[in-house]
Amino acid sequence: MKIVEVQINKIQTGKVVAQAKINFGWFWLAGFKVVDGGESKKYVTPPSYKSSFGWKALFTTVKKSDWKEIQSRILEAYEEWELEESTRDM
Repeated sequence: MKIVEVQINKIQTGKVVAQAKINFGWFWLAGFKVVDGGESKKYVTPPSYKSSFGWKALFTTVKKSDWKEIQSRILEAYEEWELEESTRDM
Protein backbone atom coordinates (compact mmCIF):
# COMPACT_ATOMS: atom_id res chain seq x y z
CA MET A 1 0.00 0.00 0.00
CA LYS A 2 1.39 3.36 -1.01
CA ILE A 3 0.10 6.59 0.53
CA VAL A 4 1.16 9.53 -1.63
CA GLU A 5 -0.48 12.40 0.26
CA VAL A 6 -2.77 13.14 3.19
CA GLN A 7 -4.92 16.29 3.31
CA ILE A 8 -6.46 17.59 6.53
CA ASN A 9 -9.54 19.81 6.81
CA LYS A 10 -10.11 21.30 10.24
CA ILE A 11 -13.67 21.04 11.54
CA GLN A 12 -15.16 21.10 15.02
CA THR A 13 -18.28 18.97 15.28
CA GLY A 14 -18.60 17.43 18.72
CA LYS A 15 -15.55 15.24 19.24
CA VAL A 16 -14.56 15.29 15.55
CA VAL A 17 -11.72 17.81 15.16
CA ALA A 18 -10.74 17.19 11.51
CA GLN A 19 -11.54 15.29 8.35
CA ALA A 20 -8.88 13.70 6.19
CA LYS A 21 -8.53 12.33 2.70
CA ILE A 22 -5.75 10.13 1.37
CA ASN A 23 -4.20 9.97 -2.08
CA PHE A 24 -3.16 6.39 -2.91
CA GLY A 25 -1.61 7.40 -6.23
CA TRP A 26 -4.44 6.41 -8.51
CA PHE A 27 -7.41 7.39 -6.31
CA TRP A 28 -8.40 9.55 -3.34
CA LEU A 29 -10.29 8.13 -0.37
CA ALA A 30 -12.10 10.78 1.67
CA GLY A 31 -14.16 10.76 4.85
CA PHE A 32 -11.66 9.78 7.54
CA LYS A 33 -12.27 11.55 10.83
CA VAL A 34 -9.79 12.61 13.51
CA VAL A 35 -11.59 12.29 16.83
CA ASP A 36 -10.64 13.83 20.19
CA GLY A 37 -10.47 11.00 22.70
CA GLY A 38 -9.71 13.31 25.64
CA GLU A 39 -6.46 13.81 27.55
CA SER A 40 -4.71 14.98 24.32
CA LYS A 41 -5.40 11.59 22.72
CA LYS A 42 -6.60 11.54 19.12
CA TYR A 43 -7.74 8.60 17.04
CA VAL A 44 -8.86 8.01 13.46
CA THR A 45 -12.12 6.51 12.22
CA PRO A 46 -12.68 5.27 8.67
CA PRO A 47 -15.24 6.74 6.28
CA SER A 48 -18.65 5.56 7.48
CA TYR A 49 -22.40 5.93 7.16
CA LYS A 50 -25.18 5.89 9.71
CA SER A 51 -27.52 2.91 9.61
CA SER A 52 -30.39 1.92 11.85
CA PHE A 53 -27.85 -0.14 13.84
CA GLY A 54 -25.29 2.66 14.33
CA TRP A 55 -22.28 3.75 12.29
CA LYS A 56 -20.92 1.33 9.67
CA ALA A 57 -17.46 1.55 8.10
CA LEU A 58 -17.44 1.91 4.31
CA PHE A 59 -14.28 -0.17 3.95
CA THR A 60 -11.82 -2.33 5.83
CA THR A 61 -8.22 -3.21 5.09
CA VAL A 62 -7.13 -6.79 4.51
CA LYS A 63 -4.03 -6.39 6.66
CA LYS A 64 -4.16 -4.81 10.10
CA SER A 65 -0.76 -3.23 9.38
CA ASP A 66 -2.30 -1.26 6.48
CA TRP A 67 -4.94 0.24 8.79
CA LYS A 68 -2.21 1.09 11.33
CA GLU A 69 -0.25 2.88 8.57
CA ILE A 70 -3.36 4.83 7.50
CA GLN A 71 -4.02 5.90 11.10
CA SER A 72 -0.40 6.85 11.64
CA ARG A 73 -0.11 8.94 8.46
CA ILE A 74 -3.37 10.78 9.18
CA LEU A 75 -2.36 11.56 12.77
CA GLU A 76 1.08 12.74 11.58
CA ALA A 77 -0.53 15.04 9.02
CA TYR A 78 -2.96 16.34 11.64
CA GLU A 79 -0.15 17.08 14.11
CA GLU A 80 1.85 18.88 11.39
CA TRP A 81 -1.23 20.90 10.45
CA GLU A 82 -1.85 21.77 14.11
CA LEU A 83 1.77 22.89 14.53
CA GLU A 84 1.59 25.09 11.43
CA GLU A 85 -1.62 26.65 12.68
CA SER A 86 -0.17 27.40 16.12
CA THR A 87 2.92 29.08 14.62
CA ARG A 88 0.70 31.17 12.31
CA ASP A 89 -1.23 32.48 15.33
CA MET A 90 1.95 33.81 16.97
